[in-house]
Amino acid sequence: MAELDPDAGSIALPFDQFMPTFDDSEVLDLATQLEAASCAGDQGVHYRIPARDTPPEYSQDTLDGPWTIAQAERFAFVRPMTDADLRGNGVVGAPEAGPAVERTDTVLADIPAESPHREIVEDCFAANEITDRFGSAQSPSGPWMTEMSAAVTAAQASDEADALRSELRACYEQRGIAVDTSAFDAGRLGDTAGVAGADSSLIDAQQIELAIAVVECKNDVGYTERAAALVAQAQAPVVVAYLDELRAFATELESTRDEAEQIITEHADLTTTW
Repeated sequence: MAELDPDAGSIALPFDQFMPTFDDSEVLDLATQLEAASCAGDQGVHYRIPARDTPPEYSQDTLDGPWTIAQAERFAFVRPMTDADLRGNGVVGAPEAGPAVERTDTVLADIPAESPHREIVEDCFAANEITDRFGSAQSPSGPWMTEMSAAVTAAQASDEADALRSELRACYEQRGIAVDTSAFDAGRLGDTAGVAGADSSLIDAQQIELAIAVVECKNDVGYTERAAALVAQAQAPVVVAYLDELRAFATELESTRDEAEQIITEHADLTTTW
């Protein structure tokens, strides 16, 4: 079954318990970067790595657009992310940055891309076996991935999903929300929730108002709960069929993360919190 947490904005599906989280990736990436920084430091190239940060925005999920009022009020139809990433991704209407923080630490970005020092860093990444191993731990592969994708796609194209989208569309029409007919006809509502005029790269008062109306319609028909349940139902047989393989992957991921945490502890002196 699917577990929805409106306060956190998260949607947990059966498959998720076996897959790497955003935080897992942060840990594995940081360990990989610290190993390279240590290697480069041994050769006279000194720089620091920003300390691990897992913002709560990346614990949020969307399903055919925003599903909580809090998401709609802050992000409209843009996927949840930090203010810095909103700016970095060119989202119009992203909050302005605060005053620049003065820093004295050298970071990797300060080392010119074509310089001999940068070449040393790149060689350190290439020479360390954890670069590929930690990267692979974040990118699971196997027949279960293909079958899971096919099962979810079939669920989203099912008669039950069509009926649910029809209920949502009827609510839109009753509330005067312009419908993107091509999205509904294709059965793929996407980040803009099947709404004409919705923009997944813009946050302004009009987009927020529209997103709130969409969430209200979703609440009226129980859209997100029912859509997530359809996906969970589709995932369940694949999880059962590959349970041993999925458990083995999750166990290996946990072991790899433990190794990465140890590396982070050992190289704590190479991090910076600017």
